[in-house]
Amino acid sequence: MITIAENNNTIELFGSIKELPITRYRLLQSLLIQDSGIGADMAAVDERLQRLILFVTNEKNQEAKEEAMNMRYTFFSMLNKISYKSKAFACFVWKINGLEQKDISDEGLKNTVDVIEKLGVSMQQLEDWFEDVKKKLIPN
Repeated sequence: MITIAENNNTIELFGSIKELPITRYRLLQSLLIQDSGIGADMAAVDERLQRLILFVTNEKNQEAKEEAMNMRYTFFSMLNKISYKSKAFACFVWKINGLEQKDISDEGLKNTVDVIEKLGVSMQQLEDWFEDVKKKLIPN
């Protein structure tokens, strides 16, 4: 396990692929694919728009159509305040201040992220922790 102490609070995370329960691992993989494939922020929109322009310019109609659909999903995610990265991080969370985080439904993951936010954690901190934890979850 990995323990993070922040603002007099403790967040405990699963620290290796061997500790992560199978259901959480599968959900994590799905969320990571969605984050890398769709995204949910303006950087993802910009990337999609650049690719769309490139495909249209080069008359790659099928690729342009797919990119336009991906951009639509990105906007949908943004408008519905879906953060695949935050949800993926929530998959790693085992306990917050000693309270086990068992619910890994969409609503449960959202609640875990909301609790972390209420503890005063910034998005940058969450992303930094997430990157550190992901590195440790690569199977040996």
